[in-house]
Amino acid sequence: MEYLRLLPYHSLTRWIVLLSAFWALAQAWHGLLCRRKWTRSDTRAGLTFTTVANLQFLLGLFLYVSSPHIKPLFGDPAYAFSSYMAFFLTAYHPSMMFLAIGFAQAVYSVAKRVEDDRKKFRWAAYGYSLAIVLMIAAIPWPSYSFGRPFFRPFVSDVDQRTSVPLHH
Repeated sequence: MEYLRLLPYHSLTRWIVLLSAFWALAQAWHGLLCRRKWTRSDTRAGLTFTTVANLQFLLGLFLYVSSPHIKPLFGDPAYAFSSYMAFFLTAYHPSMMFLAIGFAQAVYSVAKRVEDDRKKFRWAAYGYSLAIVLMIAAIPWPSYSFGRPFFRPFVSDVDQRTSVPLHH
């Protein structure tokens, strides 16, 4: 099943998104607090963050529609409210990530077009901060009762009938 094969990539990409987000955030806050000029590096940090986040979102969207945790939702919309895990995976996680990534993209677009460097950094610092908070709040961390591991193993063989990884 493609779901199990792609899930480790979604897990790995999470860390790339967070690293690029913190890079963009550090650039933005440093520029704001030190009152420096906006540079290509600041633009590159924001572009990297939003590009990786958009790729992660597309991968997550594919996983969402193929997830065994989501399939019951298609037959019964009330499933989303049957448990906290169901709500988190069917509604909270995807909607919060959509908002966070959309917000980060909008902030990046505004920041790169503003003429005043101080305003660019203000937009980026506050906007990326909010986007990161939303992302961190929507990640199914291992400490949750239904949490996901920090790193998922890559699956090479999957039993197509049961969607369970085959162990040799």
